[in-house]
Amino acid sequence: MLFFLIEQDAETPVEQLDPIIRMYYQKLITAFENRDYIQIEKLLGDEDLLNVQVISDFSHNTPVEFNINGIHRLDKYAYTVRLE
Repeated sequence: MLFFLIEQDAETPVEQLDPIIRMYYQKLITAFENRDYIQIEKLLGDEDLLNVQVISDFSHNTPVEFNINGIHRLDKYAYTVRLE
């Protein structure tokens, strides 16, 4: 499972972001890993990609929880994500 955490600055509807992420997920992962903000902006516009995570041990029987925190373009963030 791939998990993308996107901050919706321009409030682009999820229905518009979903097909972009599905089509370009490999480019988004590479851009995120390389901190290539220009490439991310080309694909997502004003939306910020805060995290990409591969969750390999996800099962609907066992919840997965992880913390995400950092600073992106001078904005500090901290999230706890729980998938069930």
